[in-house]
Amino acid sequence: MRLAEINNGLVVNVVVSDDVIEGFVESNTANIGDQFVGGLFMQQSPGLSQARLEKTRELRFSAQSTITGGKQCDALGAMHTYPTTKDDQAFLTARYSKAVALGVAGGPYKFMCADSNGVWARRDHSADQIIQVALAVESFITETLNRFDQRVSELNSAATLEAILAVVF
Repeated sequence: MRLAEINNGLVVNVVVSDDVIEGFVESNTANIGDQFVGGLFMQQSPGLSQARLEKTRELRFSAQSTITGGKQCDALGAMHTYPTTKDDQAFLTARYSKAVALGVAGGPYKFMCADSNGVWARRDHSADQIIQVALAVESFITETLNRFDQRVSELNSAATLEAILAVVF
């Protein structure tokens, strides 16, 4: 027999089995992505697939914009804003690696940041300070990616256009 696994009103898996499997519904017509409403399987409209695709792009753009929009950190004693573009992340990784490997002997560790007045400059950091900045940026990126993953999960569970459109970063 052909069995469909339903999660939040959507078919998420279809298997063939000689035995009934708990949590699965028998169906000769169900396909992954179909909606299961009132005991009936309905093919998901192309509109929902397209809406989900566009919303995924929107969520990805929001996550990328957040990640590359900068991070505040008080490693220098006062709050400074650190740039987080891909190039800045790569250079910060290099600074972090050098600080871990050489410590005080490798300093000072110049890195771009803006003070509370918005003045950008390459400022000296100690090994401990540049490590603190790198760990703060890594944590910020991880939190942002975790939020993205959660929103994509919500999006994948959304069974209606309204539910898809309601997912925001």
